[in-house]
Amino acid sequence: PFVATASFTGLDAASAIQVTGNTLTRDATWKASIPYAIISSLRIQGADGADTVTTLTLEPGAEVRFNAYRSLYIGSSGGDSGALVAQGTAAAPIRFTANSTTPAAGFWYGLSFQDTSDDATTRLEHCIVEYGGSNYVPAVQVGNAAPSFTSVEFADNFFTDLSYNSGTVVGGA
Repeated sequence: PFVATASFTGLDAASAIQVTGNTLTRDATWKASIPYAIISSLRIQGADGADTVTTLTLEPGAEVRFNAYRSLYIGSSGGDSGALVAQGTAAAPIRFTANSTTPAAGFWYGLSFQDTSDDATTRLEHCIVEYGGSNYVPAVQVGNAAPSFTSVEFADNFFTDLSYNSGTVVGGA
């Protein structure tokens, strides 16, 4: 909530809000006014709000940076649901990238949509996923889930951009 009412001045290319927890259990909206740096892997999962789904919403133009070898997990193999709503625009895409001034393919692991990802809510639209992946791990992995992807661009990822196990990707990347 403080980001919604805060103003930021004197920012440079390295400025970011550091996200240090490992599980997001309350609904949140991350503003595009400052990048977010994921310091340790983060899971979105909980029973918050009237819909009992913990949802992270990213504003158009938001940037989420990941430290080396980190991931964003949406849902889990069991338990409460989680959802990611990343609806950018053609003019203001949402960027998932490396938290590095000299990134390389495979710097961070990627986005993982798991069994309890809320399919009705979870969507990526006008997003860029770059510098993710690792040996045998795609930059975006879909388990038993069916997120909606529209106009998702992949760049400089290691191994492969997208894979899905049993779920169905709705729309197209």
